[in-house]
Amino acid sequence: MTDYVGKLAEETFRLIGDEKGPLLEIVLNSSFKTRPPDAGALAGELQSRADVQARLASLTEYTPSKWLLEQELEQVEQRRAKFDMHPPDEAESAADTYKRPPIWDSWDSASPAEAYVAPPSILVFCRG
Repeated sequence: MTDYVGKLAEETFRLIGDEKGPLLEIVLNSSFKTRPPDAGALAGELQSRADVQARLASLTEYTPSKWLLEQELEQVEQRRAKFDMHPPDEAESAADTYKRPPIWDSWDSASPAEAYVAPPSILVFCRG
């Protein structure tokens, strides 16, 4: 799933077996007539329940801002690959989004200026 609600549902079901499981079960059982059996069903139910989204986001620590940051980091990695810049290693990519090192810490070139890949609009402005 690529949308926020789908990823929140996946994260919720992933954490049910964790220490937060009992709290997540309480939210799921008290928020719906029938507890959604899987992430897909939960995502469908969450589309119209912003209140439950907020509770699950708080419990799972998977907020819209974290999802957005993940999307932005994907774009940065794609742009770096396009310009033959070394991608982050697997451990770095798999790390929690908020715990990943800043992009500039993983540059392999001698200077940050060589490693920076500016958006085209900035390049046009700087050349002008």
